[in-house]
Amino acid sequence: MTQSNSNVEPAGDVRAPNRRTVRAELLMRGFGLGLMHAAARTGLGFAVAYWTPLTSLSRLVALAAVVALAVVWGAFDGRRSGAGNEHQPDDLTLFWLAAAALAAVTSGVLCWLIGQMPGTHSADGPLMFELTIGAAWILLVTFVPAIFGMALGRYLADRRRPGDGMAVELP
Repeated sequence: MTQSNSNVEPAGDVRAPNRRTVRAELLMRGFGLGLMHAAARTGLGFAVAYWTPLTSLSRLVALAAVVALAVVWGAFDGRRSGAGNEHQPDDLTLFWLAAAALAAVTSGVLCWLIGQMPGTHSADGPLMFELTIGAAWILLVTFVPAIFGMALGRYLADRRRPGDGMAVELP
């Protein structure tokens, strides 16, 4: 005679993330990074047009700003995921790939629209270039640093979790 114990709860928190929350976070990251990249390219266009001797420095600052935002946002997500936040998506890599793709398309369209305005000194390439080759570059500049930041965030979250055999306890 076997007894069924239906009052036993599963180990750990197995709730699925809220899809609406995940979609909102994906849109926020995609549109936010796309807007940041478009602003950096527009600012770079003005810097190249008006401060020609500082062109190299301007390019470095614009690239560093976009990469830093992706790393910080990725680290934030990695840390929340490592801490066991229930509102995180199941696979952060695919989440960030989708966000980077959205950022690439958003930035391409925004840069093309800004380039159509007279006197902006911004991107003057055709829309097809912005949505293909330009978007591929933006996807890489967004996705790779975000994955690095995500790994860093998970590492930091694992270090702070006491009682786990793999974690390093901080003094």
